[in-house]
Amino acid sequence: MFKKIDFANMLKRINSLYENQTYFANASGVNRTYLSQYMNLKLDTPPSPKILKGIAEASKGTITYDNLMEVCGYLDLTEIYMHPVDKTVNCIPLLYDFDYSKPDLYNEDYIIDYIPFTVDDNIENYFAYQVPDNSMLPLLDIGDIAIIYKQNDYEYGKTYLLIVNDNLVCIRKILLKEDIIELHAMNPYYPIMKLANKDFKVIGRVIKAENKSAFK
Repeated sequence: MFKKIDFANMLKRINSLYENQTYFANASGVNRTYLSQYMNLKLDTPPSPKILKGIAEASKGTITYDNLMEVCGYLDLTEIYMHPVDKTVNCIPLLYDFDYSKPDLYNEDYIIDYIPFTVDDNIENYFAYQVPDNSMLPLLDIGDIAIIYKQNDYEYGKTYLLIVNDNLVCIRKILLKEDIIELHAMNPYYPIMKLANKDFKVIGRVIKAENKSAFK
């Protein structure tokens, strides 16, 4: 759950460390108007983890990234099935801060207990991704977990974790319509993207969705 009052108070606390809000915005890399809307409780959905990371870095050590992630509802499942990395456990890495520019995509701050579907499968073929938006509702909402099987090829009609135009990380179903590749969200408020093969990269296939509602 997004605790927007707590989040607003955190932003005000950080803002008080700066001469004015413009300095805070410049330090965090976040638009000043966008920050103001959150501080004045105008927005009901949390910012992305990438934005939270910039805010944490601008807090001058007063508020951690995990504090912000928890208040914004991204770490609601922590006490249920996430724990610090332990290489002795048969687990997969949880990725909630995707940096497409880095060759090492798996920031193993947390891991998730997960058993592959077959005993012959390799646990290293899997990772978990914490979803930052609601584009795939009702399959996945903000903060839900997608189990990803690593691969770079695809089949039409299946759902994948993708990098689009080298700057957008998203989960979409890949379809072919009249020789044009289309990326479809499940939420009708997100537009269909029509692309060429060169415009997107497949990171892996979504094989399972872990919804927060299942753990309530």
